[in-house]
Amino acid sequence: MQALVDEALADLIEKRRQGKPRDNVMAAYQASHEKFGTLYKKLAE
Repeated sequence: MQALVDEALADLIEKRRQGKPRDNVMAAYQASHEKFGTLYKKLAE
């Protein structure tokens, strides 16, 4: 059991080191940007 947990944790750490956002996170960002893009631009000013 410990070996399985160790392997899963090592895999998770490696994926996070690569810096690639998860697909579901990017989909949520895209949806938010499509809906509120104009507001985000105004807030940035």
